Amino acid sequence: MCGCLESGVPLPLNISEISRGDVRLNTDRPLKFGTPIALIMYLDFVSGTVPNRGVVHWCRPSNSGWELGVYLNSPIPESMLSKSWWELRDNLRYPCNWSAWLQSSEFATRQRMRILNYALSGIKISCAANLKLGQEFGICISMSEYSAPVMLGRIERIDSAPNQYGCYLAHEAGRFLPGIFHQSSDLHIETPYSAGLNARTSLLPEMIDKIPTGGFALRDGSYINDGN
Repeated sequence: MCGCLESGVPLPLNISEISRGDVRLNTDRPLKFGTPIALIMYLDFVSGTVPNRGVVHWCRPSNSGWELGVYLNSPIPESMLSKSWWELRDNLRYPCNWSAWLQSSEFATRQRMRILNYALSGIKISCAANLKLGQEFGICISMSEYSAPVMLGRIERIDSAPNQYGCYLAHEAGRFLPGIFHQSSDLHIETPYSAGLNARTSLLPEMIDKIPTGGFALRDGSYINDGN
Protein backbone atom coordinates (compact mmCIF):
# COMPACT_ATOMS: atom_id res chain seq x y z
CA MET A 1 0.00 0.00 0.00
CA CYS A 2 1.13 3.53 -0.69
CA GLY A 3 -0.54 6.85 -0.03
CA CYS A 4 -0.33 10.60 -0.06
CA LEU A 5 -1.89 13.63 1.56
CA GLU A 6 -4.38 15.80 -0.33
CA SER A 7 -1.55 18.08 -1.43
CA GLY A 8 0.16 15.16 -3.17
CA VAL A 9 2.93 14.80 -0.57
CA PRO A 10 3.88 11.08 -0.44
CA LEU A 11 3.11 9.24 2.80
CA PRO A 12 5.12 6.09 3.58
CA LEU A 13 2.72 3.42 4.84
CA ASN A 14 2.89 -0.16 6.11
CA ILE A 15 -0.22 -2.17 6.93
CA SER A 16 -0.45 -3.33 10.54
CA GLU A 17 -4.03 -4.64 10.58
CA ILE A 18 -6.84 -4.57 8.08
CA SER A 19 -10.61 -5.07 7.86
CA ARG A 20 -12.99 -4.43 4.98
CA GLY A 21 -13.64 -0.82 5.91
CA ASP A 22 -10.78 0.12 8.22
CA VAL A 23 -6.98 -0.11 8.17
CA ARG A 24 -4.35 0.37 10.83
CA LEU A 25 -1.14 1.74 9.35
CA ASN A 26 2.41 2.53 10.40
CA THR A 27 3.93 5.76 9.11
CA ASP A 28 6.70 8.22 9.87
CA ARG A 29 4.67 11.18 11.13
CA PRO A 30 1.64 12.06 13.26
CA LEU A 31 -1.50 13.21 11.46
CA LYS A 32 -4.34 15.23 12.87
CA PHE A 33 -7.75 13.70 13.44
CA GLY A 34 -9.82 14.15 10.28
CA THR A 35 -6.89 14.30 7.85
CA PRO A 36 -7.94 12.86 4.46
CA ILE A 37 -5.57 10.41 2.78
CA ALA A 38 -5.48 9.07 -0.78
CA LEU A 39 -4.49 5.38 -0.87
CA ILE A 40 -3.36 2.93 -3.53
CA MET A 41 -3.77 -0.75 -2.61
CA TYR A 42 -2.03 -3.45 -4.60
CA LEU A 43 -0.75 -7.01 -4.40
CA ASP A 44 1.70 -6.36 -7.20
CA PHE A 45 1.77 -3.93 -10.08
CA VAL A 46 1.08 -6.74 -12.59
CA SER A 47 -2.32 -7.72 -11.16
CA GLY A 48 -3.43 -4.12 -10.89
CA THR A 49 -4.05 -1.49 -8.24
CA VAL A 50 -7.15 -0.30 -6.38
CA PRO A 51 -7.44 3.39 -5.44
CA ASN A 52 -9.25 4.34 -2.25
CA ARG A 53 -9.57 7.24 0.11
CA GLY A 54 -9.75 7.39 3.89
CA VAL A 55 -9.93 9.65 6.93
CA VAL A 56 -7.62 9.49 9.95
CA HIS A 57 -9.64 8.81 13.11
CA TRP A 58 -6.87 7.64 15.49
CA CYS A 59 -3.16 8.41 15.87
CA ARG A 60 -0.65 7.23 18.47
CA PRO A 61 3.16 7.01 18.74
CA SER A 62 4.77 3.59 18.25
CA ASN A 63 8.26 2.12 18.49
CA SER A 64 8.77 2.56 14.75
CA GLY A 65 7.08 5.94 14.28
CA TRP A 66 3.34 6.53 14.39
CA GLU A 67 0.27 4.33 14.12
CA LEU A 68 -2.81 5.56 12.26
CA GLY A 69 -6.37 4.30 12.20
CA VAL A 70 -7.99 5.15 8.86
CA TYR A 71 -11.64 4.60 7.95
CA LEU A 72 -11.94 3.80 4.24
CA ASN A 73 -14.48 5.52 2.00
CA SER A 74 -15.05 2.25 0.10
CA PRO A 75 -14.76 -1.37 1.34
CA ILE A 76 -11.75 -3.32 0.09
CA PRO A 77 -12.84 -5.47 -2.91
CA GLU A 78 -13.28 -9.17 -2.28
CA SER A 79 -11.24 -9.89 -5.42
CA MET A 80 -8.20 -8.31 -3.77
CA LEU A 81 -8.74 -9.83 -0.34
CA SER A 82 -9.05 -13.36 -1.72
CA LYS A 83 -5.58 -13.12 -3.28
CA SER A 84 -3.80 -11.26 -0.52
CA TRP A 85 -1.69 -12.43 2.41
CA TRP A 86 -3.45 -9.98 4.71
CA GLU A 87 -5.16 -11.46 7.74
CA LEU A 88 -8.60 -9.92 7.49
CA ARG A 89 -10.22 -8.98 10.81
CA ASP A 90 -13.89 -8.35 11.49
CA ASN A 91 -13.18 -5.27 13.60
CA LEU A 92 -10.04 -3.34 14.42
CA ARG A 93 -10.06 -2.05 17.98
CA TYR A 94 -8.50 1.22 19.06
CA PRO A 95 -7.72 2.11 22.69
CA CYS A 96 -9.25 5.31 24.01
CA ASN A 97 -10.33 6.80 27.33
CA TRP A 98 -13.56 8.76 26.85
CA SER A 99 -15.98 9.76 29.58
CA ALA A 100 -19.66 9.27 28.74
CA TRP A 101 -23.04 8.52 30.28
CA LEU A 102 -25.23 5.44 29.92
CA GLN A 103 -29.02 5.76 29.68
CA SER A 104 -31.20 2.69 30.19
CA SER A 105 -34.77 1.98 31.23
CA GLU A 106 -33.23 -0.21 33.96
CA PHE A 107 -32.00 2.87 35.85
CA ALA A 108 -33.76 5.98 37.11
CA THR A 109 -30.80 8.21 36.22
CA ARG A 110 -27.94 8.10 33.77
CA GLN A 111 -24.90 6.11 34.84
CA ARG A 112 -21.33 7.28 34.38
CA MET A 113 -19.20 5.11 32.11
CA ARG A 114 -15.89 5.17 30.26
CA ILE A 115 -15.29 3.99 26.70
CA LEU A 116 -12.03 1.99 26.81
CA ASN A 117 -11.75 1.05 23.14
CA TYR A 118 -13.83 1.31 19.99
CA ALA A 119 -14.31 -0.40 16.64
CA LEU A 120 -16.68 0.07 13.72
CA SER A 121 -19.28 -2.24 15.26
CA GLY A 122 -18.53 -2.18 18.96
CA ILE A 123 -17.03 -0.64 22.07
CA LYS A 124 -15.63 -1.82 25.38
CA ILE A 125 -16.91 0.13 28.36
CA SER A 126 -16.32 0.36 32.08
CA CYS A 127 -19.41 1.04 34.19
CA ALA A 128 -20.03 0.54 37.91
CA ALA A 129 -23.72 -0.19 37.30
CA ASN A 130 -24.81 -3.82 37.06
CA LEU A 131 -25.44 -4.42 33.35
CA LYS A 132 -26.94 -7.58 31.84
CA LEU A 133 -26.36 -9.47 28.61
CA GLY A 134 -28.67 -8.19 25.89
CA GLN A 135 -29.40 -4.94 27.73
CA GLU A 136 -29.82 -2.00 25.36
CA PHE A 137 -28.69 1.48 26.30
CA GLY A 138 -28.12 4.94 24.93
CA ILE A 139 -24.67 6.55 24.83
CA CYS A 140 -24.85 10.14 26.05
CA ILE A 141 -22.31 12.94 26.22
CA SER A 142 -24.01 14.64 29.17
CA MET A 143 -25.72 13.55 32.38
CA SER A 144 -28.56 15.98 31.59
CA GLU A 145 -31.82 14.24 30.70
CA TYR A 146 -32.46 17.02 28.17
CA SER A 147 -29.63 15.87 25.89
CA ALA A 148 -30.57 12.96 23.65
CA PRO A 149 -28.35 9.87 23.30
CA VAL A 150 -25.97 10.08 20.36
CA MET A 151 -26.31 6.35 19.55
CA LEU A 152 -27.51 3.00 20.86
CA GLY A 153 -25.52 0.07 22.19
CA ARG A 154 -26.24 -3.45 23.41
CA ILE A 155 -24.33 -5.52 25.98
CA GLU A 156 -22.86 -8.53 24.18
CA ARG A 157 -20.19 -9.69 26.62
CA ILE A 158 -19.38 -9.41 30.31
CA ASP A 159 -15.61 -9.35 30.69
CA SER A 160 -13.64 -11.06 33.39
CA ALA A 161 -12.26 -7.67 34.45
CA PRO A 162 -14.56 -6.02 37.01
CA ASN A 163 -17.27 -3.73 35.62
CA GLN A 164 -16.14 -4.08 31.99
CA TYR A 165 -18.47 -4.95 29.12
CA GLY A 166 -18.22 -5.59 25.40
CA CYS A 167 -20.99 -3.83 23.48
CA TYR A 168 -22.43 -4.02 19.97
CA LEU A 169 -23.13 -0.92 17.85
CA ALA A 170 -25.43 -1.30 14.84
CA HIS A 171 -24.75 0.09 11.36
CA GLU A 172 -21.01 0.51 12.04
CA ALA A 173 -21.86 3.48 14.24
CA GLY A 174 -18.45 3.25 15.90
CA ARG A 175 -17.07 5.38 13.07
CA PHE A 176 -18.84 8.39 14.62
CA LEU A 177 -17.32 8.05 18.10
CA PRO A 178 -13.95 9.74 17.39
CA GLY A 179 -15.75 12.78 16.00
CA ILE A 180 -17.99 13.01 19.06
CA PHE A 181 -15.53 12.26 21.85
CA HIS A 182 -12.10 13.19 20.50
CA GLN A 183 -10.01 15.43 22.72
CA SER A 184 -7.16 17.84 22.08
CA SER A 185 -4.71 15.07 23.00
CA ASP A 186 -6.00 13.11 20.00
CA LEU A 187 -5.22 15.87 17.50
CA HIS A 188 -1.41 15.76 17.70
CA ILE A 189 -0.49 18.40 15.11
CA GLU A 190 -1.99 20.86 12.69
CA THR A 191 -1.26 20.33 9.02
CA PRO A 192 -2.04 22.58 6.03
CA TYR A 193 -4.38 19.86 4.81
CA SER A 194 -6.42 19.48 7.98
CA ALA A 195 -6.31 22.95 9.57
CA GLY A 196 -9.79 24.28 10.05
CA LEU A 197 -11.43 20.88 9.74
CA ASN A 198 -14.03 20.55 12.44
CA ALA A 199 -14.98 16.93 13.02
CA ARG A 200 -18.46 17.73 14.26
CA THR A 201 -19.47 19.84 11.29
CA SER A 202 -17.29 18.64 8.41
CA LEU A 203 -16.43 14.98 8.93
CA LEU A 204 -19.58 13.55 10.46
CA PRO A 205 -22.15 14.65 7.82
CA GLU A 206 -20.17 12.83 5.12
CA MET A 207 -20.13 9.65 7.20
CA ILE A 208 -23.76 9.99 8.29
CA ASP A 209 -24.97 9.74 4.69
CA LYS A 210 -23.64 6.16 4.60
CA ILE A 211 -25.85 4.92 7.47
CA PRO A 212 -28.72 2.73 6.14
CA THR A 213 -32.25 3.94 6.75
CA GLY A 214 -34.54 2.02 9.03
CA GLY A 215 -32.35 2.35 12.11
CA PHE A 216 -30.97 5.14 14.21
CA ALA A 217 -29.13 8.02 12.58
CA LEU A 218 -27.41 11.19 13.58
CA ARG A 219 -28.65 14.44 12.15
CA ASP A 220 -27.11 17.71 13.28
CA GLY A 221 -25.96 16.08 16.50
CA SER A 222 -29.42 14.75 17.41
CA TYR A 223 -30.64 11.20 17.83
CA ILE A 224 -33.34 9.83 15.58
CA ASN A 225 -35.00 6.44 15.89
CA ASP A 226 -36.85 5.86 12.64
CA GLY A 227 -37.22 2.12 13.15
CA ASN A 228 -40.22 0.33 14.65
